Amino acid sequence: MRSIKKINRTNRNGVRIGYWEQYYSSGILHRRGLYVNGIKEGLWEIYHRNGNMMIKGSYINGLSDGYWECYWSNGKLMYNGSYKNGDEEGIWEFYDDSGLLMYKRIYRNGIIISIDK
Repeated sequence: MRSIKKINRTNRNGVRIGYWEQYYSSGILHRRGLYVNGIKEGLWEIYHRNGNMMIKGSYINGLSDGYWECYWSNGKLMYNGSYKNGDEEGIWEFYDDSGLLMYKRIYRNGIIISIDK
């Protein structure tokens, strides 16, 4: 027997639960991820209108946590870095739209402590 994935559900109070997908009017996937009692949890992905990945990262209890990547609409990496409890943490790298590294920032508890150009 084949399993059917249930998406875009709410509980009886209208709170988002389970796996969600949202689409642009063109039919291209805009975003997808999991809600637990209305709070983002786990891996989330957001896409540009052209279908290329825009943002990929994870949530724990609704806060950004772990490694994140953001991409230009041409598919090149825009920046990457890690979050801890919703705050930027450690080394973040920023790239131009051709993929060349422009600069790095070092964060501690969401505060920039160093910029390397």
